[in-house]
Formats: sequence, C-alpha cells, structure tokens
Amino acid sequence: MQQRTTEIVAAAFPDTTDYLRNQVAVSGDALIKYLDVEIKLSEESAPVIHHVQLACPPGSEDISRAFYGGVLGLDEIAKPPVLAKRGGCWFRGHGFELHLGVEADFRPARKAHPALLVSGIEEWAERLSAAGYAARFDDEFPGMHRFYTDDPHGNRLEFLEPLSAQ
Repeated sequence: MQQRTTEIVAAAFPDTTDYLRNQVAVSGDALIKYLDVEIKLSEESAPVIHHVQLACPPGSEDISRAFYGGVLGLDEIAKPPVLAKRGGCWFRGHGFELHLGVEADFRPARKAHPALLVSGIEEWAERLSAAGYAARFDDEFPGMHRFYTDDPHGNRLEFLEPLSAQ
C-alpha cells in the first residue's frame, strides 16, 4: 500500500516527483505528508481544495509577502525547488493556502476570486483598512456577512463569515 500511495502522490504532482519522494511519509495506506500537511486518502474523504492560485506580475514577490504575510498574517511556505525557480510565493494560515504565481502578461482577476471563510470578519476588515485596502461590504449572500477587497496586484479577494457565528 505504501507504493500505491506514493504513486498517487507522484501522479498528482508529476513535475515534483523527486521532491515529493523525500517529503512523503506514509502510515498504513491512506496518510501522506506533503509540505508539513497530513492528507488522508480514502474513498470516504470529502473533496477538498489544497490551495488557490492567484497570478502576480514578474518581480512582485516582495509586495506579495508584505500583503499576504504582513497584512493578512499568513505564513510563507517554501516552494519545492523545481517550482521556486518560476518565481512567486506560497502562503498558508487561517485554514487556507494561497499560491501566487508569476505571469509575464499579468492581468488582475477582478471577477474570479477565492472566497475565504474567516472568523472575526470585522477585525479582518479593520486590519485591511488600516493597511490601506478598502473592505467593500455587501449583504447579498444570504446567511453570510462578507466583504471584498483587492490585493496589491488588483486581484479580488472575498472574506466571508456565517451570520450564525457572529
């Protein structure tokens, strides 16, 4: 079973196979560890999103780090060496993972966006506003308190909190 799990991981990440072989630890037939995250592989597992990728312009890693690491308080995580040479940066925290990937002909995503489920949405809005990023609230999503903002590259981000959690 260990070989089968390793094959699943290698198939999911074909251009990082050597890196993954050094990162994967298998317990039984269904647990892998990838970049310090344990992932259970089983037929009963609900589908999950590992990360959301947003585009950024070439040379914008420092401003991405200032926003995603500084303003949002996410931890930067190391990219596998084969991917690091492409530029960009990866972040994790607060229950989600975001990858910023460099695009030579970058255009911000003004409509498509990640919707980040958070707690303490007012504090998130205050943190962003204090850093100069407008929090645009609306009440059009039943059962949710939400706002939109833009990252420093112009990519749209949505923050949501269930009304029942407030």
